Amino acid sequence: MKLDIYQIDAFTSTLFRGNPAAVVPLAEWLPDDVMQNIAAENNLAETAFFVPQEGRFAIRWFTPKVEVNLCGHATLASAHVIFTELKLEQDIAVFHSERSGRLSVERKDSLLVMDFPAYDMTEIAPDEVLAQAVGAAPNKIWKAINNGVVLELENERSVRELRPDFHAIAQLGYERVYVTAPGETCDLASRMFAPRIGVQEDPVTGAMHCTLVPYWAKRLGKNELFAKQVSERGGELFCELAGDRVKIGGNAVTYLKGEIHLAAGTKKASASAAVVRLAERDDAEAISQVVCDAFGRLREHYTPEAFAVVAVSPEEVRERFGQGPQWVVAVDGKVAGTVSLTTEEGGLYVRTMAVAPFAQRRGIAHMLLDAIDDHARTTEHERIFLYTTYFTPGAKELYEKHGYAWVRDTPPEEWYGVPGLEMAKPIIR
Repeated sequence: MKLDIYQIDAFTSTLFRGNPAAVVPLAEWLPDDVMQNIAAENNLAETAFFVPQEGRFAIRWFTPKVEVNLCGHATLASAHVIFTELKLEQDIAVFHSERSGRLSVERKDSLLVMDFPAYDMTEIAPDEVLAQAVGAAPNKIWKAINNGVVLELENERSVRELRPDFHAIAQLGYERVYVTAPGETCDLASRMFAPRIGVQEDPVTGAMHCTLVPYWAKRLGKNELFAKQVSERGGELFCELAGDRVKIGGNAVTYLKGEIHLAAGTKKASASAAVVRLAERDDAEAISQVVCDAFGRLREHYTPEAFAVVAVSPEEVRERFGQGPQWVVAVDGKVAGTVSLTTEEGGLYVRTMAVAPFAQRRGIAHMLLDAIDDHARTTEHERIFLYTTYFTPGAKELYEKHGYAWVRDTPPEEWYGVPGLEMAKPIIR
C-alpha cells in the first residue's frame, strides 16, 4: 500500500523556519497503531491524517508518542495541502475532529486563517518546582485546557533566553508548558514545551494561542494581535479574538512530497458511519433508552427525584417534540446519541444531551453540539445555555471546547438536591 505524504513548514513563508508537520491524506482511516507508528517514524512534533467526509475533512493528529486533541500548525499544514496539492476550489476547508469539534481554515490573500475555539485559564498558586524546571520565576501561573499550564514572564527577552530542563518538565504533571510575555517586536511572545508527549520544544504552536489570545486581548485592550513564537526556528501568527473563537492566520510552504510504503497486508480501520439528523417521533423509545443508559451509570450521584427527571420516558420524549427540536446521531442505523433544545427566557436551552455507553469517545457529542450551533445561527436568539454537573465525566471540558463558559455554580436546593453549574455561550453568526 502506498500513501502520499507531505512535509510542510507552517507559520512561515520561508523554508527551514516555522513548524514542520507531516500531512498524510487518506481515503479511509488506518488502524490507530499504524498511524501512531507513521508519526513515530516521521519524528516530527505532529503528523496529521485526514479523510474526506461529506464536504468536510475528518482530521486527527499524532505526536511521536500519542494522539492529541488539537494541533494548530498541523491543521494549517493540512489546509495548505488541500488548497495547493488537492486543488480545493473553495476558499474554506472545513475540518471535523472527534476531540475538538468543528474547525475551519480560510484562504485570505496570502494567509491561511484558522477558526478555532477560545479557551479560558484559571490562575493558580506559585509553583517553585515548575519555575525551576522552566528556568525562570513567573509573574503569574495559570492552569490551561488539555492539561496545560501557562507561565507569564516579564518580557520577550526572558522568554527567548530560557534554557528549560526538559527532563524536569517531563516529571511534572503537565503535558504542555506554555511560557509567554508581552512582546517587544510583537504584541505577545511565547514558547511551548511538551516532553511528556514526545515534543521537547514545539517551534510554533497554533493551538496554544486559543488560550493566550483571549488573555492578551483583554490585557492589551485590542482584539487583533501579532504574535511571535520565539523558538530557534521561530514563527509568526496573525491572531484575532472573535467572540468565543480565535482566528489564527499564518503562511505555509511545502518542503517535500513523497510516498509511504506500507506492507501489502495492512488493514484499513473498520469504521461505522455516524450520521446526525433531526429526531422523529418513532425515535422516542431509542432516545429514552440512550438517556437512561448514559445517566444510569451515574445514578448513585443523583437523588431519586433528580434521576426521575433525568431519565426521560418515551412519553416525555414525545412531548418534547412540541417544545423544540431534537437531534439524534445514528451509527449503522442505531441511535447512539441525542440532544434536545427548547426556548426559555434566557435564550436557547440545551435540555438533555446523552451518548450511549457503546458509542463513547467517537465524536458523537461534538456532532450533536455542532448541530445545535448550526440551528442556533438561524434563530434570533443571542445565547445558548445549559446545566451540567461536576461529576459527569468530561462534561465541563467538552462544553468548554465548544465555547461554553462557566456562569455560576448552582446550589443543591435549586435542582432536586444535586449541585451543578450553569454554562453559556453567545451565538456567533
